[in-house]
Amino acid sequence: MKKISSVIFIPVLLLSLKIHAQNWTEKISGTISTVTNKSGQTLGYSTASGVKIITVGGLAFKDLNKNGNLDKYEDWRLPA
Repeated sequence: MKKISSVIFIPVLLLSLKIHAQNWTEKISGTISTVTNKSGQTLGYSTASGVKIITVGGLAFKDLNKNGNLDKYEDWRLPA
């Protein structure tokens, strides 16, 4: 039974790590930050604005209202 648990646990653990892996990069040039999502939008913002990046499902989103949550209007995956 212990061997079966290990056989199931390891792939599930690896899958969960893959799901939550960071899928974006950030480049800062002066006061401008450019965030590139690997399979999504490229985001730009001023580092002086106080806007932070929220990570959900490995993707980056701007926290425009600075509440720490991804709101519908901040989610670039949703239709306009």
